[in-house]
Amino acid sequence: MNPRQVALAVWAVLAIIWALTQPKIRRSFGAVFQTVANPKLLIPALASIAWNAAVLFCLFRLHLWSPALWWDTAVFMLGGTTALVWRMSESKDYSWRFYRQVIFEAFTVSFLLGVLASNYTFTLLVELILVPWLVILGALKAVASSDAKYSAVAKLVDGLIGITGFAMLLQMIVGAVAQDSGFWSLLTVQSLLLVVLLTAAYLPFMIGIRAWIAYETAFIPLRLGDKKPLSVRLRAQLKMVLRHRLDLAALERFRTGPGYELLFGTTREAVDAVFESG
Repeated sequence: MNPRQVALAVWAVLAIIWALTQPKIRRSFGAVFQTVANPKLLIPALASIAWNAAVLFCLFRLHLWSPALWWDTAVFMLGGTTALVWRMSESKDYSWRFYRQVIFEAFTVSFLLGVLASNYTFTLLVELILVPWLVILGALKAVASSDAKYSAVAKLVDGLIGITGFAMLLQMIVGAVAQDSGFWSLLTVQSLLLVVLLTAAYLPFMIGIRAWIAYETAFIPLRLGDKKPLSVRLRAQLKMVLRHRLDLAALERFRTGPGYELLFGTTREAVDAVFESG
């Protein structure tokens, strides 16, 4: 483990110990567990873990992954996938340009945190100071961005974040130059290749999850409004899938337009009329 990983582990252990000494925090563990155990969150999370595990197994069989790359793998699964999920969940843009942009953002997060930040670090003492400093800056940034009246504080925090980021970037450059092999050491190349492969392999999963969420949202009118026989609901769902497939932009237009009438259709004829009108 490098100094940054050791510092993260030390502060994580200290944070857990402190949390266990706080009665209010201990009592909140049950609520957190219930939230995490919610099927709407748990099923996609488990599916994501299973997908990444399958990808890693394939890469291992192809001699493209080894346990030495555990840090880059963990950063991607926690940071890169989070960036993908966050961007896709908050956007209604279904164009391929959007997907290329999201892939680039996820790759950037994984590359900076996994490849550069883990290979070129400060001394352990500096890292032990840097980790809580970054946490404090992140918390201040979140608070300062929550209200316009904190705009002056937000500018100050942005400046501190910029200075800290520049110092970390400078250390990465100095570390890469100081190495005999330069930036392109074997482990660095393996880390970079792994990030590229994991990001590319995760995209089909995210598109599938996004399609599932989009169709579940489009199916809501079939479960609300006038009561519909199961055969009618299944007919409407099948027609919707066959008509739009992975064209989620067209599905969204249908959902916010003619699809609203599915609230009231209780017969096959009524369902067919909705699709003919759309």
